[in-house]
Amino acid sequence: MPDVSILQSGWLAEETFRQHSTLKALGATSKAVYLLSPAGQVVILSFDSYISPLTCTLDRFSPQLRAITPGEVFEVSASALTHPTAVVWRNAAITWNAPPASGKILPAPTRLALIQRAAETATHPLQGQGFGCLLLPFLTAQPPGSDALEVYSHLMALHTILRTGAVELAVSPLTALLGLGRGLTPSGDDLLCGLLLLLNRWPLLSPLSAPLLETFNQQVTALARQRTTTLSANLLELAACGSGDERLIAAVDGLVTSDPQQSAWLPALLTYGSSSGTDALLGMALALRAHPELSF
Repeated sequence: MPDVSILQSGWLAEETFRQHSTLKALGATSKAVYLLSPAGQVVILSFDSYISPLTCTLDRFSPQLRAITPGEVFEVSASALTHPTAVVWRNAAITWNAPPASGKILPAPTRLALIQRAAETATHPLQGQGFGCLLLPFLTAQPPGSDALEVYSHLMALHTILRTGAVELAVSPLTALLGLGRGLTPSGDDLLCGLLLLLNRWPLLSPLSAPLLETFNQQVTALARQRTTTLSANLLELAACGSGDERLIAAVDGLVTSDPQQSAWLPALLTYGSSSGTDALLGMALALRAHPELSF
């Protein structure tokens, strides 16, 4: 029976393995296999090297795993995940957790210059379709063409809500954005992931007080469980805790502290899904622009 080994395992994936004896497949793509626990927790078996709390990076591509279909069962033991066509060894995996946020927050004009420069690169025509086309219009408060005007209006509504603290009004734009788009993580969800991650990883930059930010987090995650994919709901819950894929974390930290440099984090971010990286960057732009020092 063909086998592969896990090189790194996210802390939440490890916790899921400890708590459950079986996992069911949600599906597979050319980059990963997605598993689901009975409690609704997603684990990602990734053929890429990038890591997150939900991810297990594999030592090689497996055609047997790629051929997995939804509903197929993996047995979980202390040493492996076992499927009738493949064994995924986990006994030598290194557990990964995101490093804590650190470094000096850059002055507001520098943060704005960094997100604008990133937006100019991320909206190149060769990048994914998603909502990336809204980056520059949003940052400059210049409404886009009619094809993107509705999403832009939801962005501006959230900007006003974050700036004023009127989180009781957030349900309408959140409902409109959650699940909006195609794929395992629709663009609206990726946008909100970028927003929540920056606000919760760097709460000093949040325009909301701690209680209001917690209310906003709860609004997003509760609605996500009703309106979007299981994977997106899991990723939004992570973002509400200030965590996520290492590419998103590097982008947020780079925008806030310039460490890592943009030349390192931006190319990696643009590999995050077909448009997920640019969609998340739009959410980060919303978070930065909602701060009193940078608000319209």
